[in-house]
Amino acid sequence: MIHSLLSASHVIEYHQDLSLDCESPDTIHWICEQLHRLSIEERVFTDRHLIQLNQAIKEIPTGRQRQLISARDQVLYYLSTVCEWQLPPVKEAQFEDAQDTWMLTILQRSQPATVLMNGYQTQRSTFMTKRWADVGWLVMVLNMEVAPLPMRYWADVLANPSSIEYFEGQFTLKVLHPKPIAAYDSKETPSFTRYALPLFAYRLLEDFYVRTPSERYTPRQLTHHLNQWGAQTPYYFDELQPAEWFRTFQCVWHGHHRLPAPFLRDFSDPMRHVATVSTVHTNTPKGAFISAELYQLPITELNETPSTSHGSRRFQWPHKALIKYHQGKHKTRPPTPPWQERNLLPSLFYGFVNELFELGGIQRHTLQPDSIDRYTNFYQHLSPLSFACASDPETLHAWAHAQFTALQEQSTPWHLYNFLRYLAHQELTDHLDLSQFEKPTLPSLVDACCLSVTQIHDTVEALLSSAHGDALQRLFSAVALLLGYYGTLRRGEVLRLRMCDITICPKDQQRFYLTITTTEEGAPKGGKTRTTAAYLPELSAKLVRALLAIKKNATAREPLIRVTGESLSQREQRYLYPVTQALKSLWGQHVRFHHLRHSGADLLYLQGLHLAYQRPPEHLACFQEETESQTMLTEAVCQARFDFWLEGQPFCDVNDAILLDVMGKELGHFYYATTRKHYLHGMEKVGNIVQPKQRAYSRDELRYILGMSARSNDISRVLNEIHPNYTLQSDEQKKRHSLQFSEGDLLPKVIARHQRLHNNTSSPIAPLPRWLPSTDKKRSDKAFISMWVSSLPQDFIDESHDDFILFNRHTLRLNDGSKFDFRTLSQQWLALKKLKRFAFDKKDRTQLKALGIPKVVKHWREDGREDRPQERRPYISLTFCVKCNQKTQKAFVQLFHEGPFKAHPATLSLVQNRKSLRSTQHQRVENQFKRAKDSLQTFIVPEGDGALIIELHTNIFAHHLMSPLTQHIERLFTPHPSQHRRREAQHG
Repeated sequence: MIHSLLSASHVIEYHQDLSLDCESPDTIHWICEQLHRLSIEERVFTDRHLIQLNQAIKEIPTGRQRQLISARDQVLYYLSTVCEWQLPPVKEAQFEDAQDTWMLTILQRSQPATVLMNGYQTQRSTFMTKRWADVGWLVMVLNMEVAPLPMRYWADVLANPSSIEYFEGQFTLKVLHPKPIAAYDSKETPSFTRYALPLFAYRLLEDFYVRTPSERYTPRQLTHHLNQWGAQTPYYFDELQPAEWFRTFQCVWHGHHRLPAPFLRDFSDPMRHVATVSTVHTNTPKGAFISAELYQLPITELNETPSTSHGSRRFQWPHKALIKYHQGKHKTRPPTPPWQERNLLPSLFYGFVNELFELGGIQRHTLQPDSIDRYTNFYQHLSPLSFACASDPETLHAWAHAQFTALQEQSTPWHLYNFLRYLAHQELTDHLDLSQFEKPTLPSLVDACCLSVTQIHDTVEALLSSAHGDALQRLFSAVALLLGYYGTLRRGEVLRLRMCDITICPKDQQRFYLTITTTEEGAPKGGKTRTTAAYLPELSAKLVRALLAIKKNATAREPLIRVTGESLSQREQRYLYPVTQALKSLWGQHVRFHHLRHSGADLLYLQGLHLAYQRPPEHLACFQEETESQTMLTEAVCQARFDFWLEGQPFCDVNDAILLDVMGKELGHFYYATTRKHYLHGMEKVGNIVQPKQRAYSRDELRYILGMSARSNDISRVLNEIHPNYTLQSDEQKKRHSLQFSEGDLLPKVIARHQRLHNNTSSPIAPLPRWLPSTDKKRSDKAFISMWVSSLPQDFIDESHDDFILFNRHTLRLNDGSKFDFRTLSQQWLALKKLKRFAFDKKDRTQLKALGIPKVVKHWREDGREDRPQERRPYISLTFCVKCNQKTQKAFVQLFHEGPFKAHPATLSLVQNRKSLRSTQHQRVENQFKRAKDSLQTFIVPEGDGALIIELHTNIFAHHLMSPLTQHIERLFTPHPSQHRRREAQHG
């Protein structure tokens, strides 16, 4: 583990920020030392630990015991809320009571909160014409309009003009964390959370940055300015302490904005959330980003090499050659090393070192070769990481823990942790959970990323429209993506989902119930079974129903995402790897498959809030301009999504106090705190939901927001542009007309003004990215299924290639007229896969011509299956009739001993004329043709030429494939018309 002592200063600062009582620093420090001596390596504080800590406190002979007991609870509260420790039940119950006490202290500020709210509304209206500049007024506006935050955060915001950021269609305020809790934390992108910034607060803050770009205020100075402002008309407050101001602002938000206690804690504590970073489309032409390797195994050629353990000196690690190249010791850059099945570390270290050279480290943009050499010198102490180990989450985590244990006594665990962070963003190993390697006394890091409904559907479209991979692979990958998002499933849960674990609601074909439980292939996280609901839009639900229709005859325990016979690791490579590649190619290298679960949780959260606050679907339209996202937020969809809980009742008739627990249970979380911190990112959307979509604006306020002078008549021109019927009214009607706008209506004007004023280097405020109108896509309910069906080949034979295509419109027919059941189809596909679907390379084709056109015949053999006893079933055989000479011997060795037929047995029948019984043909076939798995038999004929009949026995079940395979084999040996024309042109 990465060691770091629990700091008393962090505990004290946390309690002070939240206006909670806290003991003296030396008392808190004493408790932290005792916890360190317990050597707790997990985020679990057991009853035994509590007894040991209490015994240490009881050894103190004086009244200091009372202070230490209080400090103990304060430290444990910090570990529970910030570091996410699991505490004994007695302490959990105690802290639940403490939450009620905390809420009571806020409600006790109701009278000054009412005075503050009434006075603020009056003063706000006056400000629009007077437009004074005062820091106390600014701090009050930020607490009333943005969020009630501790003074320390406002001091940081006022000192940093880059706090204003335009993000996903709105102005937001970036609030930095005093302690990093974001996995992406760096100097360029520090850990922060995000709040919606209303246009009035934005304009006031903008004026402050322009007026005082270099002035800095301490929290104490800001409190002093706030007290000076609050002592005047219309408030007449006595001097208040920071904690009293903080609780007063919290009380305003609780009463005026109807924020319940959990949301109020979220708004008033930035450490409870991590904001997401932008996921911008790469604007690559559709389908162009998908390489030919996308639908192949991530390791197309697994080279067998000797094990490269730390004891081996013969093997030259490729990343060392790369370092020497940058040091100038080698003139040419070493090539990218091939993957090795027994040990992937050489290739992974090469990629890790190459990224360090190209992108730099966490702290610096550029690193010296000697530094990189020193940062990676622990590679010799690592055990080999095989391909099978890297593909399985459990074995990968076991391997990583073993390496940490081995390096525990050395100074390299931090470098190993950085290497593991690199692995967590590679497609093959992105299931690595880094939280298991963080020091328990540090705040747990949050890997924040969120994709919208439109981004998810764009990814599905990219997968379905790819020219690579077969049709069933594209369908499996798309369904895995949709279940990961709408079902909020982990990657292992998607792969282990069986046919009996997914059911369609009889009343609503768009609603699915998913059971996540222990199977033969593994158990869910925590080992607990849960049932979750998934409500998909019709275009996505059609894809899932199509897959269920194709596999309707599969057994109940058959995994949904599987061709029968594939292992878990094979399915992960074949179906999840394309999803990961598509996500990274479209939305950035930091996006992983697990972020689908994060994104689905965010959608679930918004749907719950829309029900709770009775918001229309277009409530977030000015910020979420995507129609598909708004469609998933309609009242009907939200009701359907929560129907497992509502059971047809309106939301107002159920106990809405358990809404957050219901959402956490859907994700398999026992505590809402886990859902809140790790899956719900930023507060900008919540801030918009609790505010009304439209409100009344005075002309004076519009003048201030749009940057006009207090008495400007130009406001009439602007109102004519943004108000649809304003020009049709008379002057008297315009004076009496109430101006109702959403911030989205005013946003284009404010953005144009911002770009005009701040698109220069002298402005302290960063320019906005280029604002573009929405380009929302329109997809029909049949878009995905039509795209997939149209990608299905018409027949078994592809005219443009020489492949035999098993998954086509005949075999994957969705109606009941299909002749193929999925189990038989799976057996045939796996058998064809071993023969590479008869797609022979040029060298093999040359030798095949020497053997002549094979004949496709049936051979019968005993076959036992799980669902039926032994029976004779027909399989495909390829029969060659050749002469027994040196030419056919060479072809046989190439194809049967080394080439595509080497895995299959054959029957060799030597036909000899009675006159040639003394020949050496039998001995030649025995020694030079026959393999150990082959059988040899001799037939004597009275007359005619001798021959060698080779019957290759495949594992391809002959069910309805005799005719298509015969046509395909004949086509392989028949030149195409285009080839005839090419030859004629060459000899013309």
